[in-house]
Amino acid sequence: MKVADGTTVSPGFAGDEIGGGCIDKISEAFLDAEYNTLPISGGTAAGANYHILKNDYTDAETGIAFKAGTYACLNSNTELKFKDTFNPQGVSNIKKVIFYLASQGQLQAYARQYTGTSVDNDYCHFEGDPTNRKLNPYYAPGFETTTWTEMSFNKPLKLVLDLTNNQNGTTEELTAGTIKMTMGGDTELVNMLYQFYEKATGPDGTSIIQGEKLIPWTADSKFVISFKKKAYVMGVALICGDADAKTAYLDITAENPQWTENAPTAIENVTVNGVENVNDNKIYSIDGRYVGTEKESLANGLYIQNGKKFIKNK
Repeated sequence: MKVADGTTVSPGFAGDEIGGGCIDKISEAFLDAEYNTLPISGGTAAGANYHILKNDYTDAETGIAFKAGTYACLNSNTELKFKDTFNPQGVSNIKKVIFYLASQGQLQAYARQYTGTSVDNDYCHFEGDPTNRKLNPYYAPGFETTTWTEMSFNKPLKLVLDLTNNQNGTTEELTAGTIKMTMGGDTELVNMLYQFYEKATGPDGTSIIQGEKLIPWTADSKFVISFKKKAYVMGVALICGDADAKTAYLDITAENPQWTENAPTAIENVTVNGVENVNDNKIYSIDGRYVGTEKESLANGLYIQNGKKFIKNK
């Protein structure tokens, strides 16, 4: 949550950092017709750290934004899973999960894909040990600290879990069990590209090994995603795979966190009334509503003008 700027914390402070109650907020997401809420289980840890974001930040891909100031963040030291008793195979209709990380820490991310109905048997085998996809450790751009109870940084580190069998990445992004970062570095984006393969039987006739055929991603693909370790999470975005390619994002630091849906943001050219790249200066919301021609009168958000998207951020 955003806290009073200038707030200080002593080492013995038992602060009211966002804890387990935030799980209920995270779950209040509408992703597709199958879910009224986002299936989620697990827990979070309390903490006594404050995180000072020195500059305003907006992610053009998802529309999530954070104002400069002092924050308490979700501490994921215990494990959170995108699944529950009623959805043991996790969730569908998701291409990417994006985490916005404050200050410094570690994050361990796991993903398993299912192709049938059995939790025990109908999963895909994948490259590497999924429990070892780690960001270890991370440092947000511009990270500085004089005490471990107050930390400052210029912008969140964006960690992207790509579930689509995307092959366009470095060897580290595709297969590294541990992605290491340089202390004090300015890395803004880290990709973890998960590769899901058909299972195969080992030479002994009983063991399960990785097959050679990649499993095509579809909107019906089911994924269990979980994350843990001592990471300070400011926000989560889910890039959905339905026909509208919606993005659902959650500002965990808000006083009353709630999911927001955006229409596609990964567009360079759009068609309006059947005409592509219209240069009439008319401005449209990301869901296609005409909102005028004057940028100054717009509320903060993502818009399209003359076939190009832009962010209004007062």
